[in-house]
Amino acid sequence: NREWRKFLAFHTPVRDVEVRCHYAQALLRTGKQKSAAAQAQALWRHGSSRPRACDAVFKTLLSTGALTNEDIWIRFNLAVRAGNTRLAQYLTKRLPAARQAQAARWLALRAQPARVAELQPAADLPDQTLTRYALRRLALADSDAATALWMKLRQRSGYGVPTRTANDGHIGLGLALDHDARAFGWLASLP
Repeated sequence: NREWRKFLAFHTPVRDVEVRCHYAQALLRTGKQKSAAAQAQALWRHGSSRPRACDAVFKTLLSTGALTNEDIWIRFNLAVRAGNTRLAQYLTKRLPAARQAQAARWLALRAQPARVAELQPAADLPDQTLTRYALRRLALADSDAATALWMKLRQRSGYGVPTRTANDGHIGLGLALDHDARAFGWLASLP
């Protein structure tokens, strides 16, 4: 404890993640749980793995509930978006059952974005988010396939304006990156 107090006495804020993890650990070991949780949460909310120096503080805060299931879900989302499927798979195991199923769908769509056609359009925000994510990935990989799929999916009811707008934009961007003249029509239709 004395060493951690010395660390805190001489610590100055830095960008180095490992030092920040030691700082959170020092706060935790000296009884400053709220400050430690705030520091750890900022370190936790990242889409890539963190240094081993963070492991102990993360473990403690997860076990006490200071890092919640919502924090795990947020980090899962960040990991998927960063392309860090290994971290996303690890985090999936820490989620409640309902969220594990959602995470599995998200990872499946990351691997095969064209499977977005299997999702049912609904006012259900998670599925709307998955649809936007998958169509964006598909539009960047194969704009023709994404355009054909979205033209078909768009006919279904249940997609809200934000999802329609986002997907129209993803299609327009994918086509533009492929130097396809159809991009202008898609992008011009955006609000």
